[in-house]
Amino acid sequence: MIKSNVTLSEATAQVDRSPANPVAEGYRSQRAEIQKRFPLDKWPDMSLEDYALGQPAAEETYCHWLEYKSPWVGSIRGGSARKHIIYKRKDREGWYFPNVFSSERDAWGRLRSEFLQAFELAGRGDWEGIDELETLAVGPALKLKSLHLYFPGDILPVYSTAHLRHFLRSLNRPPEEVNASSVVALNRFLLAALRREPAVPGWNTEELQRLLYEWRDPRLTRRVLKIAPGEKARFWDDCLREGYICVGWDAVGDLSQFESKAAFRARFEEAYLYNGLLAQQRRKGNELWALNELEPGDLVVANRGIGHVLALGEVVEPGYRWADERPEYRHTVAVKWDTTYKQSVAPQKSWATVTVARVSDTLLETIVGKKPKPVVVDGVYRRIAAGIERKGQLILYGPPGTGKTYQARRFAVWWLLNQLGREGADAVLGDSDRLRKAERELSSSQLSSRDVPKQTDSAATVSVGPLTRVTFHPSYAYEDFIEGFRPHAGGAGGLSLALEDGVFKRVCRAAQANPGRPYLLLIDEINRGNVAKIMGELLTLLERDKRGLTLTLPQSRETFSVPPNVFLLGTMNTADRSIKLLDAALRRRFAFIECMPDSELVHGAEVGDLGLEDFLDGLNRRIAKSEGREKQVGHSYLLVDGRPVEEVEEFAARFREEILPLLQEYCYDDYAMLAKFIGSELVDADAGTLDAEKLDDAEQLVAALAREFGGGGVSPE
Repeated sequence: MIKSNVTLSEATAQVDRSPANPVAEGYRSQRAEIQKRFPLDKWPDMSLEDYALGQPAAEETYCHWLEYKSPWVGSIRGGSARKHIIYKRKDREGWYFPNVFSSERDAWGRLRSEFLQAFELAGRGDWEGIDELETLAVGPALKLKSLHLYFPGDILPVYSTAHLRHFLRSLNRPPEEVNASSVVALNRFLLAALRREPAVPGWNTEELQRLLYEWRDPRLTRRVLKIAPGEKARFWDDCLREGYICVGWDAVGDLSQFESKAAFRARFEEAYLYNGLLAQQRRKGNELWALNELEPGDLVVANRGIGHVLALGEVVEPGYRWADERPEYRHTVAVKWDTTYKQSVAPQKSWATVTVARVSDTLLETIVGKKPKPVVVDGVYRRIAAGIERKGQLILYGPPGTGKTYQARRFAVWWLLNQLGREGADAVLGDSDRLRKAERELSSSQLSSRDVPKQTDSAATVSVGPLTRVTFHPSYAYEDFIEGFRPHAGGAGGLSLALEDGVFKRVCRAAQANPGRPYLLLIDEINRGNVAKIMGELLTLLERDKRGLTLTLPQSRETFSVPPNVFLLGTMNTADRSIKLLDAALRRRFAFIECMPDSELVHGAEVGDLGLEDFLDGLNRRIAKSEGREKQVGHSYLLVDGRPVEEVEEFAARFREEILPLLQEYCYDDYAMLAKFIGSELVDADAGTLDAEKLDDAEQLVAALAREFGGGGVSPE
């Protein structure tokens, strides 16, 4: 996974092990309180009412303490209440429990019995036996946290399967440990590996947990949302004083009690009709649900109106909380505020109609100014990193305008800087000038000596930097990529042929000479070339288990291999060629991540009377129904420097010159189909013509599209 700038041993200095450390004190007090309220010897008589969420006295139950009142003992907050296996439903009458049981009492009897068995087995050190308990297996985080509470020396307070595997990979543990199917086994493997580390003798499990997250925190993503604390920020004083942000929509109730987002959405649409406009109900519901998805470390911009930032804050434990003590605006998220960011910004028109909205990188740069920039890393980078390190090569694929090349270039710089141990890799993503400079440096072979291991052979003279970019096209060939004969000027004005290395061969030679350095080859438009022909016999050597194997190249007769420190990242436009049409051998050797249109990036934005989210979602629904989801229109067509288009003329130009030609290409002069896409007001299907007058007049064009795709946004709740 992502390499940190420090070793595990160096990271130990960042952990405060003093008894007075507030985190350690919080851990001890919260764990002691749970043990006092729910002692191990009282479990045989524990009632369902003492255990389950969703009841009138839910805040005193075991599950409520585990999820909301003990974050320092390891967080399991967020997501669905199903993690607790049994709970009282919030959205309708009755209980939720696994459907293999006849009633909640039947389910509780089995679950309590398995808890008791798990505790008994843990006391005997039979950790494998715990994995055989079927009902308890449904709640892996619940099981691990319960085991840690009563057996803290034997289970780490790390409860996420993904995090456990991440840390095991970081410690270079073997695949049989990393890929273990049981969370108990994963946790025990990780603890055993740490116990063998000479840098942490005598550390307790709480200290080891803090060390792991200081060393290689897998929580790379930070959401950045703007949230208005009421109309004209009327609750801001409360929010600042008490350390939270709050929003309305109180009729929905406590978000943590819903078993799924679908259950929440049904309740929201019942409570808030929005004149029966389903699209608006969905958007406003998504705004509210976003609070339930915020995690510690995410950022919140508190705003008043469309041009005033009140503060920038970081979400802290316990995150989302239903504040029943408040008279209104009871949905809250705990935030540590910093009012030094208070300022006026250029009017953000979309803020007029939304309570909760994403903040673009560009706007965040403006808000932060010259202050140290918060670490904001797009979540897709973590997925790309995991895929590229697992397979060795990965392709970002999706419709046009979904930011594939943009994401690939940013990821390449961020990932390589992390791999090289450079400081400030995350911060580079928030500074476009630094990003471009870092990209140029990584593409150069002239790096500082601290980044370059001792060269091992004469091939080290190959002039290749850690990052190489190429673009495939129909005439791109094996000779360009691997090796081939190329014409050179000879004597007397003639030409001669000479054997030349291709780009991939040069990258591999440099990687062989510098095995301690990663080399990333970024291939734009990978599907526009005949990949099987371009890569030839080397396609087989791309597989991770075949890295280092050699073969003889047919033209130079040299032995050649693909080193393990070479990685490939490609981009692929599915409007040109579907992923299903790729060569099967190629598909097996690459990981794939889909990039789709993201209408949330234009949430609340309007051009004239046209809501951009309505337009993008509506248009893509029509395209997907007719042509397939791979030919949708991406969000970047509606963005300028990362922000939604605001001017009617700018939108009209983009529609006429970029979106419309793309739609016409999809329709192959079928004007009846084009009319289904953008409406009969702009297209005369019978005559096979477009209304040139309306297309040329920006105001008329936008008005016609607004009538076709519905009105703009709605006022905040």
